[in-house]
Amino acid sequence: AGNWSPSGQPGSADDVTISANVTVNINAATTINSLTLGNGTTTPTLNFAYDAIGTSAPLTITGGNLTVNTNSIIAHSAGTTVVVGTVNINVTSGNATINGTINTTGKGYAGVVTGASGNIGNGTGGGGTISANGAGGAGHGGLGGGPSLGGATGGIVYGSYSAPTTYGSSGGEDGYTGAGQRTSAAGGGAIQLTVSGTTTVTGSIVSNGATADNNGGGGGAGGSVYLTVGTIAGTGSITANGGSAFSGTYSGTGGGGRIAINYSGSNTFNGSGSGTGTLTATAGSTGYASGENGTVAVIDTTNNDLYINRSQTWRVKNSSGTTTEGSSFTYRNVYVGNQAATTWTIKGYSTNNSDGVGQTFNVNSFTLNSGSTISGDGGGYPSVTSGNAGAGPGGGGTASANGGGGGGYGGAGGAALSGAAGGIVNGSRAAPIDLGSSGGTDNFAAGRSSGAGGGALYINAVSKVVENGTISMNGNN
Repeated sequence: AGNWSPSGQPGSADDVTISANVTVNINAATTINSLTLGNGTTTPTLNFAYDAIGTSAPLTITGGNLTVNTNSIIAHSAGTTVVVGTVNINVTSGNATINGTINTTGKGYAGVVTGASGNIGNGTGGGGTISANGAGGAGHGGLGGGPSLGGATGGIVYGSYSAPTTYGSSGGEDGYTGAGQRTSAAGGGAIQLTVSGTTTVTGSIVSNGATADNNGGGGGAGGSVYLTVGTIAGTGSITANGGSAFSGTYSGTGGGGRIAINYSGSNTFNGSGSGTGTLTATAGSTGYASGENGTVAVIDTTNNDLYINRSQTWRVKNSSGTTTEGSSFTYRNVYVGNQAATTWTIKGYSTNNSDGVGQTFNVNSFTLNSGSTISGDGGGYPSVTSGNAGAGPGGGGTASANGGGGGGYGGAGGAALSGAAGGIVNGSRAAPIDLGSSGGTDNFAAGRSSGAGGGALYINAVSKVVENGTISMNGNN
């Protein structure tokens, strides 16, 4: 009875069926032979009331199958500022059939309440706050959207694109007290499913951020869905979408979460060229400013092939200096947009004027399909504010008024009317792998900013690069 309630504790040889309209809480790692949840008409819930991922203590099914029937739910307990529950199931020799739902929407970092000056959302990517007129949406796989007034920002990105297990953060809440105490939207939870055989999803696996229920709160960020399977099939849905703000007037939406499907057999679900299942980690749809889409990575682990078929952004590091997607990747083949038109945005990283780094792909082949884009526009050395020379070895010059110089890289930047010099030529003509430098700004007025430099993409292919789409590494205006 220590592991399960209201019934007793099953053992490793037991075939467990939960068919009544009950909630069964699992509080620690358990091993059983098989699990059937529901019978198609009843509505049982299996709730993970402990951190099954962080403690590496899954529900293990050793000999049989996992079956989640229609109207049945697997969930986990809601988090606050610390992890409380996560879903982690390991089917070591059987299959998983998800006709019901594994749903951890809004079960990530909890929302925050109204404070005197507002409150920043919980979690690494908690949305920013301001005294009134909205707050920032939360970030996770993509940035959160900002509110209508300055001084608050959307939350930052964090987590892994290939093995995501982190919660979605919650939106911020502004300090307006005229409508009483209000609470921002929670982030999505975390789901990890490891299945040696076939995983068939005709129902749903959902870890969305919650939607704010008031104008002062930002949307919650999508959570994590991490599947390691033999074969993935079905026509259902797998989502880690960000939550919307209450309206489009004040607060920002939550950024998308993170989804990774690692399969060793075949994929007829979606994401690698076939299948009609839904696979999304989009930002919330309604808000003053929209967050970014999260990451959706589909990886054929037998052949080490990467498929990018959903628009998303990959960064070397986040604004706190923590590695997110990274700078160097090794795959056999990379396919971009072979299923749907896709915009894959890449962002470099730097801490000073000479250490900028972009992203490198070491591959056998790299295919960018027609209608799809890889964009590093503005992904190089960052823009600078009033009265500063541009960032990077070719940063544009500055002056007291009448403009700053343009950034330089393969060509020199243009000089300004003020006399501020354009940036110098730098980098390699034969092997260009450096970030573009940003322009400078004058000091005539506060609040000005220059254009960021372009990003850097190096595709080191043994066999071929097939480029039928668009690759763009432009500097920003």
